[in-house]
Amino acid sequence: MASPLEYLPSEHICSRPLGLCFNKIGDLYIVDAYFGLLKVGPEGGLATPLATEAEVVRVNFTNDPDLDDEGNIYFTDSRIHYQRRIWGDQGQAALEKASICLLNCGPTGTEALKNLVLGGIGSVTVVDGSKVEASDLGNNFLLDEGCLGQPRAKSICSFLQELNDAVKAKFVDESPAHLIDTNPSFFSQFTVVIATQAATSPGATTLAASPSTAPGSPTRT
Repeated sequence: MASPLEYLPSEHICSRPLGLCFNKIGDLYIVDAYFGLLKVGPEGGLATPLATEAEVVRVNFTNDPDLDDEGNIYFTDSRIHYQRRIWGDQGQAALEKASICLLNCGPTGTEALKNLVLGGIGSVTVVDGSKVEASDLGNNFLLDEGCLGQPRAKSICSFLQELNDAVKAKFVDESPAHLIDTNPSFFSQFTVVIATQAATSPGATTLAASPSTAPGSPTRT
């Protein structure tokens, strides 16, 4: 897969679809970073624009569509003030060099990684010592029945790699709490460490946000 930088100059003309969903009669809804919400009927053809604003406010980075049982469509506007193309070459280049570590790959963390992977992040590493359970299938869109019993971190990385094979996706099948206590220096290699579903206990080591004192020190959140 080519670098997103190669397409960036003309992307706002050619579009950047970031999500798809179907309704019960086969209409395909598309959300695009530049063109907002569009629809293609069951017969195919060109997409018809439906909305470029919400409550009189223009949307700038539309993604993550969903439909309820009544046919109402919902989507996210990830960037309120600036369109994606204002991000520029430097911003995209920095994104491609960044390395992200996710502790515990629950639905919130997985959604964050999905958006970063689609955007062309340099690499992601998932640290999670859990196995995929039936309860995971209902709240994590990257997991299916074939993943049951498998390491959750491994399964998530496999699907992230399918979304963008140019992104390096690695996993560590180990409890984040154990890794923090036994090998805290492991995290110094990352640009950002994201901790989700973190339970604190007396005596536990915590990755806390603090001012960096050395170049390249990771941001922890």
